[in-house]
Amino acid sequence: MAKCSYCGREIDHIPFKCNYCGLTFCREHRLPSAHGCKGVEKWRSGAKPSKPVKARVHALKGAEPKKRDGKLLQAYLLAVCLASFLIVLIGPMLSEPKIVESPLHLPSKVEQLEACFAPSELKVVKPLAERLCNGDPLHDMVAVRDWVMSNIEYDWEKPVRLVIQRPSETLEKGRGLCCDRAVLIIAILLSAGYDECYYIAVPSWRHSYAGLKVNNTIYAIGEHEIIPLVGYFIKKGGELYKCELYKIELAPEGVVVAKL
Repeated sequence: MAKCSYCGREIDHIPFKCNYCGLTFCREHRLPSAHGCKGVEKWRSGAKPSKPVKARVHALKGAEPKKRDGKLLQAYLLAVCLASFLIVLIGPMLSEPKIVESPLHLPSKVEQLEACFAPSELKVVKPLAERLCNGDPLHDMVAVRDWVMSNIEYDWEKPVRLVIQRPSETLEKGRGLCCDRAVLIIAILLSAGYDECYYIAVPSWRHSYAGLKVNNTIYAIGEHEIIPLVGYFIKKGGELYKCELYKIELAPEGVVVAKL
């Protein structure tokens, strides 16, 4: 059985191989930022992993690279031209295609968050809030975070572009993405009486955090640490990354969500 190159634990699932360092990791340490990868800066900037050039590999072996077959390229181009001609010729004779609603036509982030923090949703998590929270902000952030990470597993099968799950859905399924976990943490904190929470999205990482404002400082509740924000930026590895902040506030008429 394979072992994680970072924590050494045996992997009871298909192991993840990092494209930047080539080592094998478990789910928890699969991302370059989670295992101290030497290529983490490339990953954060969106650069693709470097790959050996075929010609260079052949040269190292002392052999010349194979030349492309010109006839094969000609046949491919001929097929493309023929297909284009047929489309132009018979296209007008075809019936109008049916318009299928795109999965990208989703409610706005504000609308999704408002649905997630409806009174009925906060009522569902109220027993958890009463059991986990004692009124101390630091204790409550850590306690709620630890419970969610221990009981809600990461959903590797859920498409990233689907809508955020409501807390009741996440509790029922027992799994979700980082955005679903963040929303559940926020819902529990709101039910515990904290009247100003934040949904924090970091586009460059494609990651989401729950946030809580304490003494005029917004803290991002990470999987392994509590991180104070610097304005609209989060600091990781000595660098600042811009965030999208959504303020979630308890009001007499209900929860109010606003993008800052």
